[in-house]
Amino acid sequence: MPTLFAESEPAAAVSGPASNERIAAIVPARDEQMTIEACVRSLARQPEIAEILVVNDQSTDRTAEIVRGLMGEIRNLRLLEAREIPAGWLGKNYAVWEGAKRATSRWLLFTDADAELLDAAAARALRIAGETGAALVSFSPEQVTQAWYEKALIPFVYGRLAKHFSYDAVNDAQSGAAAANGQFRTKSSLAVTRCGAKQITDGSDQAGHCNEKSRWFGA
Repeated sequence: MPTLFAESEPAAAVSGPASNERIAAIVPARDEQMTIEACVRSLARQPEIAEILVVNDQSTDRTAEIVRGLMGEIRNLRLLEAREIPAGWLGKNYAVWEGAKRATSRWLLFTDADAELLDAAAARALRIAGETGAALVSFSPEQVTQAWYEKALIPFVYGRLAKHFSYDAVNDAQSGAAAANGQFRTKSSLAVTRCGAKQITDGSDQAGHCNEKSRWFGA
């Protein structure tokens, strides 16, 4: 089920970031041959994204082959191979951490291989971080549902999430509520260093354990 991140404003309305405001996009991918190309191309269209790190998590399909085929065209694209999973880790979380360790940009964008960014999505995330001082900016995307079970289940899931994590509460600096969507999390690399590997990748940073400001916006 692909997901789309809606654009907030035309790209021309957002000035290009300084070199220390560049983003490294980290994409864990396991058997994603149907979606990986569209994901990577959407990331490549974001001027703010200086690095695209696809971490192949032991795929058995053509995922790695497709990424290699794109590397000649997309110069800032790299393919990493996830190593054997250490004890205490889950595969996707470890793949994300492997990508984060190799990123050199100030901001890290964790996204899924079946997610597509629309124009200016990355610029909007940086702008929000700059305006609010947030160390974590996460968007709630448009969900593209096709199968009947997706159309039945996804609205229910989002309704439950909205009940427990309202946008107003999450975006209130005085509120203890915190939430983030794993399909789009832009986080300061400094905050990643402070929080540590397991908290960043297993989602516990979403509960406020890292004491960093977060902002969660609807698409």
